[in-house]
Order: sequence, then C-alpha cells, then structure tokens
Amino acid sequence: MLRILIAEDEEPIANLIRINLTRAGYQCTWAPDGQTAADLMEREKFDLALLDIMLPGKDGFALMEDFKKKIGTDMNDKEIVFSKSIKAGKRIYYLDVKKNRKDEMFLAITESKKVVMGEGDDSQVSFEKHKIFLYKEDFGKFMAGLEQAINFINQNQEYTEDSESEEKVEPESEPETTVLDSEIKIDIDFE
Repeated sequence: MLRILIAEDEEPIANLIRINLTRAGYQCTWAPDGQTAADLMEREKFDLALLDIMLPGKDGFALMEDFKKKIGTDMNDKEIVFSKSIKAGKRIYYLDVKKNRKDEMFLAITESKKVVMGEGDDSQVSFEKHKIFLYKEDFGKFMAGLEQAINFINQNQEYTEDSESEEKVEPESEPETTVLDSEIKIDIDFE
C-alpha cells in the first residue's frame, strides 16, 4: 500500500483529501504544519507527499527540498524492523530497531522535544531532536549504566509531591516486550 503524507494546515481540506485517497486504497498521514511534516519525513518513509505551499513553520517549497534529499538517501538507508514511540509530556521518544546492510540489527533512540516560541497567532512550533545508536554488543553495558544512573537519582533525590511535574508519565500496566525473529529481545520500561 502506498503511503502518502498530506501537509495541509486547513483541516477540512486535509480531511477531504485524506478521505478520498483512503477510499482509493492509500494510507495517509496528515501534518497540520511544516515542522510536523518535516519531522514525519525524517522518521517515516512516504511514497508521495502532497504539500501546501503556504504552511506555518516551514513552507511547501522547503519541505519539497527536504523530501527530495530524503528520497535520495533512502536508497541506502537502514531498514526499520520495529518501532515504538513513547510520549512523555513535551517529549516523544522513538525506539527504532533497524537493520544495516549486513542484516545486523541495532537500536536508534530519538528524543524529540516540542518547543513553542512566542504566543498566540505569532507562536512558532519547532522540535529539538537528539539521536543515539546502540549496537547489540553494547546492550549489556548500556543497560547496566542506565540502571546505575536511575538508581543514583532514586537514592539521592527526595521524592515529594512538589517534585512531580506535568511531564510525569504513569507507567503502563505491563512493560512491552517484542521479539524479532529470536535475535534481539527488547524490554524497556521508562518510569
């Protein structure tokens, strides 16, 4: 099924396009502004992008240049075999398991933080991104270091109701475990 990105800031127009394309058998993703469209193009693969020229944040011409660059690099890009997103307040964490050219799997962790500058109609939304790559031979060391860091924080930071922030995320009832062809098992629970 072909995947189509619809970058349109007017929701009724976007819905009309999406409904008709979905009926025709296409999978559609809507981006209400240029920056959201750019972020989606960075994370996901689309076969086609329908771009409004006048978009808030980033215009359609700039997005087209980004899309052309991405299409060119996707020929050699890594295959994503598993993806999980975790929303935590103003941040979203993307955990993508990818395969390289040798069919070896690794984990790409991307933190995306929404930043709003200005107020009202003059506000601009952007996303700060940070990415790390974690390879299978480093999983044990990484998990041990992460556990030590979390334990240190838990032991040295007194918990009070005042220390709770709006970004606190309640843990899911059960951590998600995914097995991919019995090669890599991921069991991550962010608390």
